Amino acid sequence: MNWKHFIVIPAYNEEKRIEKTVKNYAEYFSDKAKILIVLNGCKDRSSGIVRELAGKYKDIDFIEFSEAIGKGAAVQEGFRHILKNDSSFKIHASSLIGFVDADEATSPEEYERLAGLIGEADGVIGSRFLKGAEVFGRSVLRGLVGNGFHLIVKILFNLPYKDTQCGVKIFKAEALGKILPELKVSNMAFDVEMLAIALKRGVKIKEIPTIWNGQPESGALGSPISLFKNGWKMFWTLVELKMRK
Repeated sequence: MNWKHFIVIPAYNEEKRIEKTVKNYAEYFSDKAKILIVLNGCKDRSSGIVRELAGKYKDIDFIEFSEAIGKGAAVQEGFRHILKNDSSFKIHASSLIGFVDADEATSPEEYERLAGLIGEADGVIGSRFLKGAEVFGRSVLRGLVGNGFHLIVKILFNLPYKDTQCGVKIFKAEALGKILPELKVSNMAFDVEMLAIALKRGVKIKEIPTIWNGQPESGALGSPISLFKNGWKMFWTLVELKMRK
């Protein structure tokens, strides 16, 4: 099968929404995409749901980790799995490899639209902060934390992007191969490292305003306590990244 898209979906305790997201992506893309779910130490029913879906849809595959390894590590392991099996997956020059969050804040239609705008760039990222973006259902608290994180990223790294954390990023296979070996961050700050390395390696990333529909929060961001706990970890990760730069 010559798929055009290879889509990684990291999943950490997503039993309430993983079925809907994966089914919608599988049915929308049909034979155009290989969908790889990375089960990230799930302790709920996510694993069973994904296994059942993989039995029903030929374009769905999964890898599973018994213990949580972090969102960043889950995405990276998904990318590595795809690139490692490039001959069996039949990856070619026009293949696009990306990831999207399990909450379907980015619809399959929007994912395909963003991918179609990659043009001569090496990668494309969705942005909730550029003019023209449409953002729905984002909590005030999450918005405040996100804006604070963006300010810190701007101060420490001065990256030329308005939104480093939007959960949809798509790369040409060759470009991803230049970035992936250098990635080390396992938590949700991995996006910053990915974009910083891309910039350093001359990988051209296009930022595009996106349509983003916030869903009931995940286990990692579902309460003020978990939001601030993960935000604090991400802050210290940024400090470590800056010291290592």
